[in-house]
Amino acid sequence: QAGVSESTARKHLHILAEGGFAETETSGHGTRFKRSRETIAMQRIKELHSCLSRGELVSGIRDLKAQIQSYQTQYDVTDPDDLAVDLAPDADGWAAISDWRAVEEDLKLAQAALSLYDFDPYVDESRSGETTTGAFADGTSLSI
Repeated sequence: QAGVSESTARKHLHILAEGGFAETETSGHGTRFKRSRETIAMQRIKELHSCLSRGELVSGIRDLKAQIQSYQTQYDVTDPDDLAVDLAPDADGWAAISDWRAVEEDLKLAQAALSLYDFDPYVDESRSGETTTGAFADGTSLSI
């Protein structure tokens, strides 16, 4: 519930949508606003970069790649879409498709968070990247 009038809330929501921070869906019941996919992704990337050191991100990326390779080996396909095409309707493996896709998404986010270390002007270069967190760090802990 917004602490402002409906017209004020709509005005600000439209501004957020115009700026790419929100998306709209219009139906016969009005316009629905939700956070944009890009905003959600950037928020997650910021969390990872803030809470994990470069070494922790590298280790997490290594683990995620190993999980993907395990799916590829287990099902003898290169990606979850190939698995979906190959599986019979009653076959085991359907749950693995959504799990595999989630691992791929986590990998993309972790790689993006790691790339921020190379562009972060606030990291103290005299300290090892293995022991520092990124510029967004606020002292909280997080794992991939």
